[in-house]
Amino acid sequence: MKLSLKTTCAVAALAALVMGAQAQDATSVDFGTDDSLWSLDGECDDPRFEGAGMAEDPLDEVDRLSDATDCEEAYRAGTITLVSETGPATASSKPLLNAMPSRRPSASTGIDYGDDESLFALDGECDDARFIGDALAAPPLLPADVNHDASDCKAGVEAGTLRLRGPGDPPLEEALDDGELSEEDLELLAELAALLEDEEFGKVDLDALGPPPEDGVMFNGVNFGDDTSEWSNDGECDDPRFEGAGQTDTVLLEADAYHDATDCLAAWKEGGLSLKQK
Repeated sequence: MKLSLKTTCAVAALAALVMGAQAQDATSVDFGTDDSLWSLDGECDDPRFEGAGMAEDPLDEVDRLSDATDCEEAYRAGTITLVSETGPATASSKPLLNAMPSRRPSASTGIDYGDDESLFALDGECDDARFIGDALAAPPLLPADVNHDASDCKAGVEAGTLRLRGPGDPPLEEALDDGELSEEDLELLAELAALLEDEEFGKVDLDALGPPPEDGVMFNGVNFGDDTSEWSNDGECDDPRFEGAGQTDTVLLEADAYHDATDCLAAWKEGGLSLKQK
C-alpha cells in the first residue's frame, strides 16, 4: 500500500515521538539513594516497582526511593517496571507495610557471621561493627568483636533490623572504637573475664533457697511457683532447681527459683526437665 507524503511524514513523526518517550523513560526515573536496609542485596525493594526482579512480599514504604542501585539494575535489565507503567493497582498488587517485615531470609545469604567468642555474645545485640541497623549495640564497638558475635548478628539480619555495611554507609574504620580503653574499662573487662572463667559462676546453692510460694502451681507433687521472674514466659525454664531439656543455657540466678512456673512446667510436661539432685 502506497502512502502519501503527508501520511509518511506523520508516521515518521509519531515513531520518533514514541522512541523519544521510551528513551526518556529509561533515563528519567529517579531511583533515589541506597539508604534502605536492604540496598545492594541484588533485589529491588522500592514499592514503586513490580516484576520478577523485586524482593519478596511484603514491601515497605520506608524503602521508597531508597534502593537505587538494585532497582536501577533490574529496571535496565527489564525485570521490573514502575507500577504506573503497567496500569492501576489491583487487588493482587504487592501489599505495603508501614513497619519493617519481621523476616527477610534472603538478606542473610552468604554472610560469614563468624563465631560467638566475643565477651558480649548472646546478649541480644550485635557487637560486630561490620553490620549496621537498629539491632547494633551502642558504641563503643571494638575491633576484637568483629566476626565474634555470630548468633546476635544473624538474629538481627534475619529479623530485618541489621544488614552488612555497604557503599554509602560510614566505613568500618569510623564505626570501630580506637581501642583506647580507660583504666576503668580494662579493670571491668578483667573482672568479667575472671568471672566467666570461675567454675562456680552460675551455680546456685539449692539448700539456701527460700520456701516456695504457698499458692504456687502444683504438678506431680512439684511446686513450680509463679511467673514473677523477669525471664518468665520466654520459652525457657530459668528456675535453677531444674535441669535438662528446656532449661535455659544462660546463667541461672537464685532469684528465679520458684518464679518461672509456666516455662518450667511446659518443659516438664515435654518430658525433658527434672529436679536437680542435691
